[in-house]
Amino acid sequence: MLTIDEEFGKYKDGNIPNLENDGGAFTYVWEKLEELGISSPADVIQRLSDWSCDKAPHGHPTWVEAVEAAKLANELANEQSASEKAQFNKGIGQVARTADEVLTNSIGLQGSDMVKALPFANCGKTAATVLDLLQPRFPGSKEHGIPSLKELRIAQEKAPTYFGPVNCKDLRGPLSAVPGPGKVLFVDCSFREMHTFLIEVHPDGRRYLMQGYQGVYLASWWQGTDPNGLALTEPEKETVEKVAALSANFRKTEGMSERTFETDLEKYNAALEALTTVRSKYGLGYPIAPETMEAFVNNLIAAFAGGTTECFATNWMSLPFCPTLDQSTMIKNLQAIPQIQVGVYEVDYASTGTNSIGATVIPAVVSDKVKIAK
Repeated sequence: MLTIDEEFGKYKDGNIPNLENDGGAFTYVWEKLEELGISSPADVIQRLSDWSCDKAPHGHPTWVEAVEAAKLANELANEQSASEKAQFNKGIGQVARTADEVLTNSIGLQGSDMVKALPFANCGKTAATVLDLLQPRFPGSKEHGIPSLKELRIAQEKAPTYFGPVNCKDLRGPLSAVPGPGKVLFVDCSFREMHTFLIEVHPDGRRYLMQGYQGVYLASWWQGTDPNGLALTEPEKETVEKVAALSANFRKTEGMSERTFETDLEKYNAALEALTTVRSKYGLGYPIAPETMEAFVNNLIAAFAGGTTECFATNWMSLPFCPTLDQSTMIKNLQAIPQIQVGVYEVDYASTGTNSIGATVIPAVVSDKVKIAK
């Protein structure tokens, strides 16, 4: 929980909302950081975001003091073993980079363009931001008893639905649901502390998957409108060899194989192929083929059905999120299988004055371009 005393007038008791889920609050805090002239806002807001959803209290009188505390926390985290940081580099065999570096160096964003893109560079923020931006399009109608998208989300937050090893077969229900005529369905799915994705469903059975993946790709890359939105970069021989030298003792102690440029390049090529393959089947703004969607549901159920993290990790490679070997290994080492929370929001197009829907809705609120730095 993040509390800022000087925000008592805007937020009750100064409690900042969960920045992972509240797109409006996220934008507000980002603008605050810009006002303060923070040199590395993405790193600072990531720390503040972590605090905002932490059960432990993090209270500060002012934003200035909160920022200083966040910077200090980041500095302490950065003092961890360089070898350890290199090993757990976003799960794809790359040297770990800050959020600013991913968006500025790899993708080329600066200034206001970074503000627009950052919510779509993180899976949880992508889903929350998309739904926040869609809310005005689905206001509902009190006169006709049609709930708004906002009301449906609030109801879900009050009574969340979870699935795991015990009831995983029931996942087929929400993932196979089809809205009635003149309606559209949004299925909001979240593996706690792992990944969040959205599925948009139309009355004729068309389904579209939207997601971003922190440190790997922006939602705009996933939907095929931004070739620069892929943060995955080919390893450089000199950099890898320096990091490998630093991590040699750590890897030996942990019983890990030797890290080399060749092994990193192999991981990069495998990750790139895996990501582009799943995007071609589930993304690029195209509806998911019925047989592909059926396989997705079956694989997701199978991931839970085994009841072990090893089973979940194995099946993760067949799921269209970030199917890389290191991500699978990370999941295998988890203490417990992550549950998946599913929210289903069926909204009525009649309340918007439109009787039917043609193309997918979600891409309309996702930035489709990024500005490349000169």
